[in-house]
Amino acid sequence: MKHFKYFGDSDLRYNTFDEIVEHLPSEIKQMLLDLKTLRERPDHHPEPNTFEHIKIVVNRLLQTKDPDLVLTGIFHDICKLTTNRGHPKTGWPSAPDHPDCAAEMVDTHRDWIWWFGANPDNVKWLCQHHMAIKQITTMRRNNSKKIEMKQSPLWDKLITFSKADDMNNEFKI
Repeated sequence: MKHFKYFGDSDLRYNTFDEIVEHLPSEIKQMLLDLKTLRERPDHHPEPNTFEHIKIVVNRLLQTKDPDLVLTGIFHDICKLTTNRGHPKTGWPSAPDHPDCAAEMVDTHRDWIWWFGANPDNVKWLCQHHMAIKQITTMRRNNSKKIEMKQSPLWDKLITFSKADDMNNEFKI
């Protein structure tokens, strides 16, 4: 397995989405490729499928040069197909359990995540909270999840991730 000198000094090589996909563990790579068949609600996901959504998110996050964020981009929606149960009223995919499933996938692939240069605990936390932050403005002030998120040392990364994950707005670091 080729070791990527991913982030840091200017002489280090930065990878593309395609290079990352090429070196993913086979299970993750297959799950990612299978997402080419999943079309989500166009008002939240104007891209043609979930694979393309992940590709856009990862390409945005590559600009941050933060391996935790880049791998959160890879893992955050990786389970949308396997947890999809469809929304009974709209018919569009609904996968409310996908953040927890993504966290399990991170746990399963901790060694590879370390090898990549990211912290699996950070990637796991970011995956688990990437949906909750979207509702933070509607949470009560004393909501424990809201307090936990805002007090986390990963709060700034979660904000950055959320901006990269928002397909209805341009991403700027």
